[in-house]
Amino acid sequence: MGLSILMIKTIFFDLDGVLVDSREIHFKAFNQALKEIYNYEIDLDTHNFYYNGLPTKVKLKKLITHGIIEDNFDKLKQVNELKQKYTLELIKQEIKPKQNILELLKWLDDETIVKLWVVTNAINATTLDLLSKSNILQYIGSRYVTNEDVKNPKPHPEGFIRAMVSSGTLPENALIVEDSDKGIEAANLTGATVLRINSPDDAKMSKDYFSQLDLYI
Repeated sequence: MGLSILMIKTIFFDLDGVLVDSREIHFKAFNQALKEIYNYEIDLDTHNFYYNGLPTKVKLKKLITHGIIEDNFDKLKQVNELKQKYTLELIKQEIKPKQNILELLKWLDDETIVKLWVVTNAINATTLDLLSKSNILQYIGSRYVTNEDVKNPKPHPEGFIRAMVSSGTLPENALIVEDSDKGIEAANLTGATVLRINSPDDAKMSKDYFSQLDLYI
């Protein structure tokens, strides 16, 4: 059964892996910084299973807990700063607008009554760069929540709850679009309707798919 226009008033999108292809960028930037400071790298499968979708500081805490790196304040600060530096560099080099995403967002913006928000575990600077470089900022504006706006990042639901409060949206009127296990866990805890996708190229991230949800006027 389609989602009624009377039900869904706001769509909350994750950013990395949903609206932009940036998961590999975060993986490469984190590994580059980690190797430079700790001479250690995480393989892709391990990263995807344990660390994908988590903020850098949380990844580092997990590595400390697992006994992989030492709890050294100066080194941790260096990794965090280098990771952000390399992320911004890679965004400029690799992120390009995705036509299917832009078509979807334009259609939602022009033809529906739903509001569009982004809720991400990225920091503010990275979020703005990703939204700008992918040409998505025009549809989101200042309607986004980053990990710097919350005390508890995903898998905690605080980011989504904060966005719902800011947008005046009840859980029964919200649709959350996520890709990672951590994001799905956070989304499910809000009581909202949750749509899981695999990547920005997923068929579910097309105008044709969303038009079946009866979101349009």
